[in-house]
Amino acid sequence: MKQILRQLIDSRFLVFLIVGGFNTLFGYVLFALFFKVGQLHYTLALMLAYAVGVFLSYATHKRFTFQQVKNQGKSLPKYISSYAVIFILNSLFLSLLVEVLTLDPLHGQMIAIVVITLLSFVIQKYWVFAVPHDR
Repeated sequence: MKQILRQLIDSRFLVFLIVGGFNTLFGYVLFALFFKVGQLHYTLALMLAYAVGVFLSYATHKRFTFQQVKNQGKSLPKYISSYAVIFILNSLFLSLLVEVLTLDPLHGQMIAIVVITLLSFVIQKYWVFAVPHDR
């Protein structure tokens, strides 16, 4: 438990929250635009927002959060794979919030973002951008 708490207050986690906050805001605005302006189903709007946002998120987290300036070769495929899983979990959670709890998709996604953010950090730190001493 102490290890988990130490990791949560790790400076890398704080940078992740700042960089991720920017990326999340960008992705949420895209989601809202696709959903409200484009009048797309919330699942399709989420899919398109992820498809566009994943590359910005990869670049900013690689450079600023995990400070990998060299091309690691394997990190982009890992990042895309991790975001495919995260997207599926986000989509399932959002569907639960919208279909079962009858929340508006925009409000439901705000809730889903909190859970997805924590999961995303763990996957990125320990798998996508892992350095030997982090594992």
